[in-house]
Amino acid sequence: MIAAPVAPGRDRGDAPWWLVALCLISALLTFAGLQTAARIFAGVFEYPLDDVYIHLAMAEEITRGHYGVNPGEAVGASSSVIYPLLLLPFSGTDVQWMLPFLWNLAALALAAWLFGLAIAEAAGRGALSPAVAAVIAVAAPFGLNMHGVAFTGMENMLHGAAALAVLLGLWRFLNDGLLRGWFVATVIVSPLLRYEGLALSLLAVALIGLAGRWRAAAALGLAILVPLALFSAFLVWLGLDALPGSVIAKMTLGDPGLTGVARILRNLSLNLGKPQGLYLAALVALTLVLATARRGAARRLLAVAGLAGAAHLIVAQLGWMHRYEHYILFTLVAALLLTMRQGLPGGIALAGVGLAVIAGGPAYQVDFYREYAWNPAAIHLQHAQMARFVHSELKAPVAVNDLGWVAWRNDDFVYDLWGLGSREALIARAGGAAADGWAGPLLARRGIHVAMVYEKHFGAALGPGWAKVADLVMDPPVGRLGDWRVSFYADSPAEAAMLLGKLRRFAPTLPVGSIMAFSGRY
Repeated sequence: MIAAPVAPGRDRGDAPWWLVALCLISALLTFAGLQTAARIFAGVFEYPLDDVYIHLAMAEEITRGHYGVNPGEAVGASSSVIYPLLLLPFSGTDVQWMLPFLWNLAALALAAWLFGLAIAEAAGRGALSPAVAAVIAVAAPFGLNMHGVAFTGMENMLHGAAALAVLLGLWRFLNDGLLRGWFVATVIVSPLLRYEGLALSLLAVALIGLAGRWRAAAALGLAILVPLALFSAFLVWLGLDALPGSVIAKMTLGDPGLTGVARILRNLSLNLGKPQGLYLAALVALTLVLATARRGAARRLLAVAGLAGAAHLIVAQLGWMHRYEHYILFTLVAALLLTMRQGLPGGIALAGVGLAVIAGGPAYQVDFYREYAWNPAAIHLQHAQMARFVHSELKAPVAVNDLGWVAWRNDDFVYDLWGLGSREALIARAGGAAADGWAGPLLARRGIHVAMVYEKHFGAALGPGWAKVADLVMDPPVGRLGDWRVSFYADSPAEAAMLLGKLRRFAPTLPVGSIMAFSGRY
């Protein structure tokens, strides 16, 4: 798979490595600042998303020989093929609890290092002055929200680092004809981290083929697609859909009646209706326009980055805590840097990089420091307290609409009404059958008598036989959650009396900021 080198390094010059270090330091410092602020706000270390605990719960079940969240029940609750596997070590311990943080710290460092290489290459061949390159190296990790994506504790930062490695490896190949091992590995791994990585990886393979390396391209294409096909076959063998339930939920729940082209157009419209979507679309357009003005390796790299960005806007999402689109944002800006040269096209590319870094402030950081930095406090005051109540007091099966914290380290069944951890609930909601009372029969068949849900989303879904006993209220409300009030329901007077007694014992142990408000009915 390795060709004879063709003028290695001919377009890179002597890269100033201090720029790589500067980018890395900037990324780590901004990450430390965000983590410190979140720790102060919450009073404890906590993740800003309940989804982290879904993956920890899945890892826990995998160590027991099951693929899912609840003991013995298969479910595809993760959008990533391999992220739950990365959380397998030290299952059920506090060391495992810290693995999402450690993986994201490592991925942040790798992504910043790779992005710094792109800056250094542009500076090394004179396309950037040392002063401008230094400003970009310092500002880019903040403006492109690297620290914010690592803060989530999810697989997205690993995917961002993999995407940058794919782009850098492709650039090396286009310039010297070498297929490096780390490039081949990241082309394969990127879609296994996130399905969105397929576009960039397959476009890279197409370029390898167009360069005359058809056998290598075919082998690499199979290496990308076969693991995904085997994973789909595994899910089907378990009795599930060919795609994870979390992926299907994102695809179907917004507009269950739409299919095909209508769904694609709706998705594109939703993406372009957001400031971040317009920001990304402008970068995609700039990259594709510059591709037409360049020749050779630069044209091909820009085309790959631009087409991958267009694919994301068309079929993927811009997501919660801005974590879904960041990998393509890194890719587009790095492609502009790698192909930058002196003269008019280079000046336009530099303007695009500058605007991308500057626009990242209002596009991403306003949300982060106004709301998302408070999310660990919100998760601690709500989800962690729900989990503590179930684990220490209820000790029985329960229905929820946020699955992770309650399910992790819990041997009792946790029914996910949202659908990520329950295929039948997802089918009921996605199929348009989610009328009042739809959840009651599902829970009755499972022998579940208690529910902890957001009333405005799922109160009516439980049905008339269910009565609210109390609300867990966040006061004052902080962060961004589905609601700041969780309602506790029981399906009969006897169960309500039992639940009331347990909640009254539990209420005095709540931390400041969490209040148990009783309905007064029981």
